[in-house]
Amino acid sequence: MVAVNRREGALPLEFFTLVFNGMPFLPYHLEVWRRLELPWRWHVVEGAADLVKDTSWSVPLGGRLPPAVSRWNPGSSDGTREYLQKIHREEPERIVLHPHPKRRLWRGKVEMIRQITPHLHEPCLLWQVDVDEFWTPESVQRLHGLFLAHPDRTSAFLHCEYFIGPQRHVVSKDTWATGAQDWLRVWRFRKGMRWKDHEPPRLVNSRGQDVGKIHPFSRDETRRAGISFQHFAYALESQVQFKEIYYGYKGAVEKWKQLVSSRGPLTPDQFLPWAQPGANSMEWDSHRHGPNLLEQHLQTMESGSKRDQKSVDGSSSLAVVLRELILTQGLRKIVETGTFRGCGTSSILAGALEETGEKVSMHTIEVNPKNHRAACRHFRAKGWRRGFWRMPWQSGGFLQAWCGLSLKRSELPSRETIRSRCREAEKKGLYVDFAADRREEDYGRETGFRGADDLLRKCLRRMENRPDLVLLDSAGHVGWEEFQVFCQEVKSPCWLVLDDVFHLKHDVSLEAIRRDPRFQIHRLEKEKFGYCIARFEPVAPAPS
Repeated sequence: MVAVNRREGALPLEFFTLVFNGMPFLPYHLEVWRRLELPWRWHVVEGAADLVKDTSWSVPLGGRLPPAVSRWNPGSSDGTREYLQKIHREEPERIVLHPHPKRRLWRGKVEMIRQITPHLHEPCLLWQVDVDEFWTPESVQRLHGLFLAHPDRTSAFLHCEYFIGPQRHVVSKDTWATGAQDWLRVWRFRKGMRWKDHEPPRLVNSRGQDVGKIHPFSRDETRRAGISFQHFAYALESQVQFKEIYYGYKGAVEKWKQLVSSRGPLTPDQFLPWAQPGANSMEWDSHRHGPNLLEQHLQTMESGSKRDQKSVDGSSSLAVVLRELILTQGLRKIVETGTFRGCGTSSILAGALEETGEKVSMHTIEVNPKNHRAACRHFRAKGWRRGFWRMPWQSGGFLQAWCGLSLKRSELPSRETIRSRCREAEKKGLYVDFAADRREEDYGRETGFRGADDLLRKCLRRMENRPDLVLLDSAGHVGWEEFQVFCQEVKSPCWLVLDDVFHLKHDVSLEAIRRDPRFQIHRLEKEKFGYCIARFEPVAPAPS
């Protein structure tokens, strides 16, 4: 067992989270834990739970597993697993992952939480943190101090700011989601304790006593001490869509959309039939209540960083927007260039497509055979059986990974063109890859592989030149050429995504989009090297 750094007299914190698709929430928690001046570990149990035991109540309502989930493919589809593996590699002593030992569905959430107790240091504070529950370091440290000052207390009930929209929360006390015993979240854990239930959570000691009820801090005690958390239960449409399927909340998405478009005070049960009557809600007032932590978190994500120039993280702003676009706009046919190793936008797009549960098709193109092989291994591990070593003419799978050049070889820019573009980009203050004295050679090597070519046109034509979304993210020196192929070949309304628009790759393409009346920019962000999402109408609208 790994040792935890203990200070004299400190009571270690053992956080735990059960998660399936946890983006964009997951990265928030680690940033909070890292700011704590206390010994801590974070246990994460990843994967989908079958609708049995604690969650069996949803089956009579029509609850079922999402289409993309099966007993043999229970993992996340939004980058959650990849993110968790990344942070575990960074801090293996403090990030403890608990995957299913046989990579199958968990037999209910109670099986998930029971994975944690054998690995706990005791005594400790055992702290439940659902993926969409946001704490601040100040509240965590304040509650920890209360437990230190009162060694007889066994648990703590909390006040929760319960969000039912991105900016709307329940304001009435002791109603739906604001009851005195609704949010038991922390227990003083000692040897011999075990989980009996998860909904609601019930930890019992060796005598079978419910630890949460022996001598807890009450909700009002912790609230008077200025301790609470924000729970974004229905903040994003993707959450509501999942709950509509998993919990059987029929028509949840449409009703939720009506809710978030309404203004002023309203009762949640007007829109959400599963909400208890008698509750009231209002828009969040940051002057009165402080910052909306999710809004703050998403803004931080959108500001981005340049720490990973090759792959889009599942928690990034682009990842979130792409997934929302696919799930809300009915997108079913996608073409992507620049697969790289398959762990970035390729996984985000394929995961969202699979989640729709409908007949879908995706082509992704990678010119480097080594990267292509890595992507194929990744796709197979995700259960997306059809990663191909060569051109997949006989494929019946929804995801087809092509190895070859997206353009005709005759369309590749010359050394002189590359040199000229690099000079112009640097004058604008844009990022250009490679050292200045060898850029032509290094850029040339990025596409200098033997094999198939003209794959972008071939993929588009296999969709009758009518894709729903095209993402262009190949080597930095061919962005403009790929953009021109898109404009020439696509024959129906389509979403275009350009990654790296404040970079040599797509700076000229972005300028063209701004001038071309066939394009309407939907989203333009500066995350990493920037991205643009635009709506393309092949026939320009007539001037008004």
